[in-house]
Amino acid sequence: MNFKNIGLGLVATAAAVSSVALAQAPAHAFFIGGTADYEPLGSLPATLKLTDGAIINDAQFTATVANLEIKDLKLLSGSTAGGFYNASYERVSSYITGFKFNGVEAVFDLAAGNEVAFNGAPGVASGSVDYNLSGIIRRQDGTGALAQVVGSLNSAGENTRTANFSLTFGQVTEIPTPALLPGLVGMSIAALRKKRKDEELNAGVERAEARA
Repeated sequence: MNFKNIGLGLVATAAAVSSVALAQAPAHAFFIGGTADYEPLGSLPATLKLTDGAIINDAQFTATVANLEIKDLKLLSGSTAGGFYNASYERVSSYITGFKFNGVEAVFDLAAGNEVAFNGAPGVASGSVDYNLSGIIRRQDGTGALAQVVGSLNSAGENTRTANFSLTFGQVTEIPTPALLPGLVGMSIAALRKKRKDEELNAGVERAEARA
C-alpha cells in the first residue's frame, strides 16, 4: 500500500471538496445607501466621503446606521484602466466596520482598484463616482477571514456637492472555517475508500473475464 500516494490523494480530494464548498456557497446582498461628498470635485486626487443613511440587512448581514462606519476613500489619478475610468484607489483596511456577518462582529477590507469613473469639472458642484469593488470580510478580532466579496458603488448628484450613493455587496462567498475542516477531511477519506473499492471491484471483474 502506497501511503504517500494516499496522502497526496487525500490532500487533493480535500482541496477539491473545499473548492466545491466555496463554489456552491450562495450569493447574498448587503446594501448601504446615503450621501456622498467629493473634495475637491473637479480634480484628482480627491476624497470620497460616504455617510450611510439606509441599510438593508439579510440573513448574513446585520447592522445599524448608528454603528456602521465607512472610511474616507482617496481617489487617485493615473488609473491603469484608461478610457472612461480615470481614477484608482489603494487598499483600505477596515474600510467598513460596525456590522455582523453570520452573527460575528466583522470588518470589510477593501482591495485596491483601478477602474473608477470619476466625473466632475472645476466650478461645477455635481459629479459622480462609479466603480466595482472587491475585498475580504474578516473577524473584527483578527482571527480569520469569513468571506470574499464582489460588489459595486454608484454615486451621482446634480446641482449640489452632496450626492446620493448606493454600495452593494452583490456576491458574497463564505470561506470555510477551521471547524469545518474535519468534516471535509472525513468526506475526503470516504471518497478515497469508495474509489479504491471501485478499482478493486473492476480489477476482479477483469480477472474473471480473462479466465473465462
